[in-house]
Amino acid sequence: MEKFISYSQHADDYISWQFLNKKSEGIVVEVGAFDGQHLSNSKSLEDLGWKAINVEPNPVIFEYLKRNRPESINLNMAVVGDDAIKEIDFYAEELGVLSGCIVDEDDLKKRYKNRGIEYQEPQKIKVPAKTLNQILEDHEIEEVDVMSIDVEGFELEVLKGLDLNKAKINLLIIEANNEIIKKQIIDFFQPFKEFTYAGNNYQNLFFIQTKYLYRKNIKNLDFTNYIRAKQIHPNGPDYTLNSMQPNFCMSKQLIKSQKFLGLF
Repeated sequence: MEKFISYSQHADDYISWQFLNKKSEGIVVEVGAFDGQHLSNSKSLEDLGWKAINVEPNPVIFEYLKRNRPESINLNMAVVGDDAIKEIDFYAEELGVLSGCIVDEDDLKKRYKNRGIEYQEPQKIKVPAKTLNQILEDHEIEEVDVMSIDVEGFELEVLKGLDLNKAKINLLIIEANNEIIKKQIIDFFQPFKEFTYAGNNYQNLFFIQTKYLYRKNIKNLDFTNYIRAKQIHPNGPDYTLNSMQPNFCMSKQLIKSQKFLGLF
């Protein structure tokens, strides 16, 4: 095949694809899908032939998502940790990629300043909500190959609504913007021995079903032989965040589990 074209911020799609033996078919679920193209962790996989479910709460951005990804199942809702929650407050900010169910205005102001964009207070709106358990059940999905969760600090709540003893998830990419969130997420996975914390790519954590840790895939993991897609934010070039080369750091857990194979 031609070179892999990555839309992810740090080639997370390319790394996931390699870990899963470069599958030509699969299912990817992206929670916090934005417009389905800019910094997307699912578009490249769908372009390869995978089926995709994209979840985006922002009703304005969701219109772009529908246009950009007409072959996907696109859901305009937030993802929560409790089936009893049917609606939740959502804070929509102009940049879009920093919107979420919780907001840190000091952090937002800093990020806007770094990008040279005038800060405007986020708009609080009500959006429908479901758990991942409900979403997977609604669409009769028993197995997900890649699940990406990027919800600006709300990741742990999203995970609480996913029964990993019931749903079969082969690989998860979960954003952790600080060390506190990172520890909370790693601790969340401790009871699930079928998962290995494989490492982090900048702020994204990778958890993989241990049975998918093939020796040749780990040994041959590549971070350069792909094409970075041109990134265009729906609001124009001033809002665009360009992708970067990956910086995947293997975890001690992964290295330890593979030592007997003579990889490290």
